[in-house]
Amino acid sequence: MSWLSSWLHNNKDGLVIAAPYVGAMITATVLSVTFYGTVRMTKGLRKSDMAIQFGKSFDDLMERKHQIQSGQRVAPAGWTSPDATIPNFLEWEVKHYYAQFFALQFIEFYAYRSGYVDPNTYMIWAKSRWRESRSEAIANVTYAAGWQYWLIHRHRSAEDHFTDFTESLHRCHTNDEVEQLVLKSGPLRLKLQAWLNKPFSTRRVIRLAILASLIVGLIYFYWRR
Repeated sequence: MSWLSSWLHNNKDGLVIAAPYVGAMITATVLSVTFYGTVRMTKGLRKSDMAIQFGKSFDDLMERKHQIQSGQRVAPAGWTSPDATIPNFLEWEVKHYYAQFFALQFIEFYAYRSGYVDPNTYMIWAKSRWRESRSEAIANVTYAAGWQYWLIHRHRSAEDHFTDFTESLHRCHTNDEVEQLVLKSGPLRLKLQAWLNKPFSTRRVIRLAILASLIVGLIYFYWRR
């Protein structure tokens, strides 16, 4: 240990000067790790709560759907449609179901986009919606008609990330297309994964080369300073 003692003795002035900075760095590191851990824990609990709530809401909708399909939903005496364009009770029930259904999809999508829904879970949900969009009909009201009803009458024909995602989902032809769409529509890390999964092209190679040149140039510039 003589070499260590000698080194400490020869550099004691520098160590005294550096000590406050080292202490500040250690304190900042500890605080950062603590803050990160707290945020992760809070987000994890929030994700669990949202998963439970989404599951309950979906189960309630599936029960309503079953009641419609099995004929359990019947018009009360003296029923009048809230929408004059839909005088038929059963058609109103189905479109009201789809209005609630897509409202839930809207919330789930933005929760996923914000990192509050597990990507694998949302992938399963998206594939289910894709399959439904290709074949489902409830009491002669198709999935596409239900989507248009929600989009026009409940969403007021607004355009946003969710409507873009859903329209793109309906246009998918394969599971692979659905997977790529879900990845590029999610949090930033998943968008990067989707981008990396794309096949290389000349344009992509040029972009990577330009990006690498910029990074190297910045490093060289700061090093020369």
